[in-house]
Amino acid sequence: MSITEVFDSTEDSAFRQDVRQFFSGSLPSDIRERTMTGLPLDRSMLERWHAILLSKGWAAPSWPSIHGGTGWSLRQQHIFDQERNHAFAPLGVTFNFDMVGPLLIHYGTAEQKRRLLPRVLSAEDFWCQGFSEPGAGSDLAALSCSAELRGDHYVINGQKLWQTAAFDADMMFGLFRTARGGRKQLGITFLLVEMRSKGLTLSPVPLIDGVETVAACTFDNVIVPVTNRVGEDGNGWVIAKYLLNLERLGIAEVAASRAALNRLWRLCWKEVRDGRPIIENDVLAAEIISVEADLDALEA
Repeated sequence: MSITEVFDSTEDSAFRQDVRQFFSGSLPSDIRERTMTGLPLDRSMLERWHAILLSKGWAAPSWPSIHGGTGWSLRQQHIFDQERNHAFAPLGVTFNFDMVGPLLIHYGTAEQKRRLLPRVLSAEDFWCQGFSEPGAGSDLAALSCSAELRGDHYVINGQKLWQTAAFDADMMFGLFRTARGGRKQLGITFLLVEMRSKGLTLSPVPLIDGVETVAACTFDNVIVPVTNRVGEDGNGWVIAKYLLNLERLGIAEVAASRAALNRLWRLCWKEVRDGRPIIENDVLAAEIISVEADLDALEA
């Protein structure tokens, strides 16, 4: 039991039970097993799982109900995340619901919300993020991939790197340099790019785990209409900070770490060496307990 579950109200407990029963009865076994291994899901598996969540009305837990979300409180969202991870259910189309949806809801024009949000919610479009570059990762404001405004469109030239899910994506949300001089945080503009645009090419970058592959993206005179700009020209850094704060919440992965740690405890009791469960090894037990204490603190 997690630290927060101890403080569930009666309403919280009823909600938790409802969520738990949903995952128990609706999560396909092959998707659960794939998630338990830590291997990435392919697009077909994500689409199948998303259709199940969408039919339940739970595809966008953090969105307001007016835009097709659940309208849940932060407490309910946390409970959902706990139970989802306890069941080893995948996130779904992460960039759609944790990044692009909140981006458009918060900063999008009425026309952008009308045109794009339904496709984000239905996962008709898969999205990826275009932030990092060969010379701009942790120092993101140093990005140099340029977008020149020419009338009613931008022309993009340069590179992006480490794009997760790019090979399955239909759209990219990204930061591009539209002006130089002064503070490097200025002159950055937020654009939405179609991945099938002429002049946009992807190259695979295998990661060290030998399983996942991310992309290096090259832009050669890629045209993006001004209607795909989010916010004002040169105001992209403000929007990026908003999105990076959302991303940090996801990166914490408290519930996922809790589920993995609980599984580790069970495996350590089952695995036997010299006739004894390996959890009886004092060094191993102390390491696990230390991690659990850190996780308790982070969750609280």
